[in-house]
Amino acid sequence: MSSLTQWLELVCKMVPDTQSAVLQHISEQANTKPVYSSWPNSKKPSEKLLETLVFSSQRDAVVTSYSDPYLIVSTHISTQQGNYPFAIRVKVKEDSVEATKKLIQWSIRWLAELLNQAADPLAGPSTKTAADSVSDASVQTSSLENTTSSSSWYVRWEYGLLALICCVILVFVPVNYRVAVDTVIEGKVQMAVVAPFDGYIKSATLSAGDTVNEGDVLAMLDDQPLRLEQLRLESQLQEYDKGYRKHLAGRDYGQANVAKAKRDQVQAQLNQASLRVEQAQLKAPMSGIIIKGDLTRQINAPVDNGDVLFEISPLHAYRAMLSVKEADIRFIKEGQSAELKLAALPNQIFTLTLLHATPLFDDQDGAPVYLAEAQLEDDDLNNLRPNMEGVARVEVGKAPIGWVLFHHFIDWCRIQYWRWLV
Repeated sequence: MSSLTQWLELVCKMVPDTQSAVLQHISEQANTKPVYSSWPNSKKPSEKLLETLVFSSQRDAVVTSYSDPYLIVSTHISTQQGNYPFAIRVKVKEDSVEATKKLIQWSIRWLAELLNQAADPLAGPSTKTAADSVSDASVQTSSLENTTSSSSWYVRWEYGLLALICCVILVFVPVNYRVAVDTVIEGKVQMAVVAPFDGYIKSATLSAGDTVNEGDVLAMLDDQPLRLEQLRLESQLQEYDKGYRKHLAGRDYGQANVAKAKRDQVQAQLNQASLRVEQAQLKAPMSGIIIKGDLTRQINAPVDNGDVLFEISPLHAYRAMLSVKEADIRFIKEGQSAELKLAALPNQIFTLTLLHATPLFDDQDGAPVYLAEAQLEDDDLNNLRPNMEGVARVEVGKAPIGWVLFHHFIDWCRIQYWRWLV
């Protein structure tokens, strides 16, 4: 029994933060009271562990429970003499439960090996303690190390050959090199609807995301002051026209010319006022989809002449804009092919042809990126919408595997060498 207690203590010390453990002895006689070895109190086993141990033995199954921060595992240790019911209680954090379970399983297997190597403790007094078993295991390990060292040169030769093969593959085996770049879908043409004059928003019927036809009214500016001005000018025009006719009938040609000039001036002002009244209706300049602009929540808000109120892009006429990193812009050339996968359409791949890389650049996350335009070659573009984002892989050509994996790191090393050592 003392050997079992010593082995149980070794297992508990192997598993960090073990609180208690119980091991039931194998009895050859039926209907006898069970005998237990326990740790840390060898005379008084934990009642909770005993309940779990009995429950696990009756169902012949592994029982695991976790109540923060304690983990209880109840199982049996399979040996040549039979199955030893075993339960252990460990203090462990929730994120380390699985790792602790694996450690307990390994400790149980180790304890089973010790029990198999030792004499059956129930057959009679045992003179072989746990320390002796561990010592025997150390001797066997030392013998195994001596046997292994005799063939270590062969293992080193195998690893060296494997490393050589890997180097040859990295240097000489070519693969297709693709540059992955962030991509956004844009309309080939984008037209803006701007405020034609200073005024206030009277109404808005459409907003971003709506499809429109050419000439549809998107919103209206307040035209009441313009209509009042229009009525005033019409009245003034009639007055000057009447005076012109009066002077012309009296053969007073000088005054008639003056009245005619004033009439023409008012007519020009009236035409301008009528044009502004018409422009107060903000109409779609082409058929497409509104990609920017929502005035439905800005009724009576002021706008200034030239403010962009809406942006419209045509349907089914798109281009792809690639944001190429500074380190990869040297690989991007006109005519290269690419494949695009969008976040909104992950099951569909679009084919691209690069048109040109522009000298324009943008700043994303503190790093410059250069813009490259690409044409969509697919016929079915019905599911596309402006501002969809995804990732395109540009076909650059073939290059060795090692270069593909490490060329960015090599370039970085060259820059650092130039900066600090040259």
